[in-house]
Amino acid sequence: MFPEQFLNKLKKCEYDENILKFLNYLNDDYFVAIKIIDLEETDDDIDILCQEIQFLTTLQSERKDHQNIVKYFKTFINGEKMWIVMEYCGGGSVYDLIKNLPMKLTDKIKMEHLSEPQISHIVSEVINGLLILHEKGSVHRDIKLANILLTKDGQIKLSDFGVSGKLNNTLKKRETFVGTPYWMAPEVILNGYKNSKTGVKQQGYDEKADIWSLGITIIELVNKKPPLIEHEPMQIVSKIPDLDPPTLKNNESWKCSKYLISFVDACLKKNPEDRLNGNGLLQLKFIKKYE
Repeated sequence: MFPEQFLNKLKKCEYDENILKFLNYLNDDYFVAIKIIDLEETDDDIDILCQEIQFLTTLQSERKDHQNIVKYFKTFINGEKMWIVMEYCGGGSVYDLIKNLPMKLTDKIKMEHLSEPQISHIVSEVINGLLILHEKGSVHRDIKLANILLTKDGQIKLSDFGVSGKLNNTLKKRETFVGTPYWMAPEVILNGYKNSKTGVKQQGYDEKADIWSLGITIIELVNKKPPLIEHEPMQIVSKIPDLDPPTLKNNESWKCSKYLISFVDACLKKNPEDRLNGNGLLQLKFIKKYE
């Protein structure tokens, strides 16, 4: 918990509204990010903001060592302003990283794309973050590069839990349509899937929806964009369940190893019953090879 001196400073300062601010306090011991929201003028969904705060509060109260989850510290209400104080991830998002590629490293060396060992590391850290959520009976529901942050030391952190949900009904399935269309699993779009043995439709979806989104995110890592990005999101979303799952076989931007290709294929099984969970993915060659 922050010292009272820090909290008092936080309450008295004034900032521009609706922007992310970076503050350095206590002789550089803490560097935090503060999102300041004008509750009267914001276009943000206040219910979603509150949901994110509640979710992060629950995570932080149970364990302090969630290395792959952005730390949440405190929320203040000051008049019409809501101040959300969180861990500052000075490396930006992984999306910010890849959009600057190719990058000139030296006069003779240019980095065209991330290497497979780098991709493997990012993916394994994301899976470790997802396992924390899944073990708590929660689904992130919006995994993509923009929601994967980097600390200044290169540590991977999952962020943006505004659409995370608990698997809290009798079938442990969610039944709400949330997420970003290009990364969205077929069962989220259809609110269910056919049982592979009985052919009966199962309502809702579970943590395997995050595994599909992870597979799309890996393709985004490789190609700097998700599949189908050339289409308008609401035009393509209804077609995703009928299309063959994306693959890195015969990838156009660069040739991927068989281990990376098979890893993505394992994530993008159309039927969630056929997808591995996070623990299963961590045992695949693409992860084990670079540990």
